[in-house]
Amino acid sequence: MDRIQLACISLFASAAVLLALVFVLAQDRLPQAQAEVVASRDDYTMATARTRLTEDSLYLVDNVTGTLIIYDTVIAGANSRVDPVYVENLNRLFAGTGTGGRTRGRMQR
Repeated sequence: MDRIQLACISLFASAAVLLALVFVLAQDRLPQAQAEVVASRDDYTMATARTRLTEDSLYLVDNVTGTLIIYDTVIAGANSRVDPVYVENLNRLFAGTGTGGRTRGRMQR
């Protein structure tokens, strides 16, 4: 084994160690979906979660009809707004009939 091969093997081993270290350290920094607030009252269940740095989402489920509506809330001072972005019938989605979640019920703006 000459010096060039030894250098290549050493560089490859160093890169592998650094890559493993990056993966181990990044596990704590990966974004995780966590419901910030969950409330259920009467026929509705609501949950909020941070989806982007300046955006939260509100998940509203009508427990009677099985309808899920997702609203994006953009928090930007005076330009804050709430936009409905997604609607899905959960009864159809989980019953195995209909689309099975392959199509999206995007709201029209």
